[in-house]
Parts: sequence; C-alpha cells; structure tokens
Amino acid sequence: LDEIGEMPKHLQVKLLSVLQTREVQPVGAESSVAIDVRVMAATNRDLAQAVENGAFRRDLFYRLSVVSLTIPPLRDRREDIPALVRHFLDSHNNGNWRIKPIDKADLDRLSRILAEKPWAGNVRQLEAEVKRLATMAKGDFRKMVEMAKAEDLTEKDQLLKILIAVNWNQSKAAAIL
Repeated sequence: LDEIGEMPKHLQVKLLSVLQTREVQPVGAESSVAIDVRVMAATNRDLAQAVENGAFRRDLFYRLSVVSLTIPPLRDRREDIPALVRHFLDSHNNGNWRIKPIDKADLDRLSRILAEKPWAGNVRQLEAEVKRLATMAKGDFRKMVEMAKAEDLTEKDQLLKILIAVNWNQSKAAAIL
C-alpha cells in the first residue's frame, strides 16, 4: 500500500477491519471471502507523529508496524544513483525506446551530473528524469549525457542570473523561482 499515511480515516477503519477479520466482501457479493495476505505499506510521513496528531489510527499503526524500515531520501544516498540509473535504463529498454550500449565512463558521467540535483521527489523523480532524457535523446545515451549536462549548466546559469537581479536576496530569488 503506497502512501498509507495519506489514507482517509474512513478507509483506515475498513482496512483495519479487513486485517483483523481476514475477510473481504467483493463488490456485488452477498458474503465475505477469507483472505490470507501480508501487507507492506509505505509512506513518506512520520506515522507515529500522525497518530499523535490524530491523523492516523493508532490501532492500524500498530497492526502495520510489525517490521519498520526507514529508507533515507535519495539526496542522502547519492551513491545509489548509478545503480538506479542503470536499473531504469535496463527496465525501460523496450519497444518505447532503445538505449544503445552504455559505456561505463558515460554512465558514471551521467550519474555524477544527476547526483548534483536535489531530488525532492526521490527515486520516482529520478526515474522520470531518466525516462525523459532517454525519450528526448531518442535512445542515444551520449546525447542523454549531454542533455543532462546542458540542463544542469542552464539551471545554474538561470539561478545565478536571478540572484544577481535581486542583489543576492535569497528570499526574493526563491519567490521568483
């Protein structure tokens, strides 16, 4: 269950009921069906805090918190970027676009360029960026690298121009951006 922390309270009640009774009633059915499932839930929210704030049910929290894993944001584990880029290229190397064989040096270069970005959207944002670059480059990996590099330089150039225009006032620059 992705983004379990965003689940409305009325659905939390229903999910808790399913987990406790181990039964669901399919739409249109007159009786319940037994289920045997394991649930894996993910969220970028602090669910313990959400419980304290009343935004998440305490009983559901404990039901789901059998084993908890905390994965740091991508900006805190930039060393994962090369493996993720390779994975995205391999997994999307299908009929939509074909990436020519990747030279390790080019992959390292692309990864270094991408590692400089903030990645507020974490792995999903990185995946979307790799797809976008691959689509725009029409499968030419070297072109992907050049595009990423050019965009990186353009972003820095734009930021510098804005900072100069507002006399280095970061608040004004942030508002403009």
